[in-house]
Amino acid sequence: MKAAHYTPVARSDTAAPPKGLFRTVIAGAGRSLSEAFANLESAPNIERISRHPHRKLIGARISLSPEEGEGYWDCTQIGEDVYVIIENFAYKDPRVELIPGDGLVQLYFKLTGDLTMSISRTEPL
Repeated sequence: MKAAHYTPVARSDTAAPPKGLFRTVIAGAGRSLSEAFANLESAPNIERISRHPHRKLIGARISLSPEEGEGYWDCTQIGEDVYVIIENFAYKDPRVELIPGDGLVQLYFKLTGDLTMSISRTEPL
């Protein structure tokens, strides 16, 4: 009888980083809100974008890919310092996004669903 040979399977210590939300998708991990809006036109899965340069308005709808889940983000910028993001989505997998300090007041209103936010840094948000 021949002895069975066991070959261990190496585990990868370089697992893929968790996928982020709109900042990560539009501008890259750790980017600011203003950087995300500056990259709206090149965002993946953009459905539509509209501008009104005289009034300094820009708006875009970005859909989630079917592989990620279903839903969209509606992004609106008013002037230089007002950003509005309406999120209506359901991801297939949990997401993590680091939110850098932008020097802006940020308000979050959750109407339904699960959302966990935590602060783990001592620097200003």
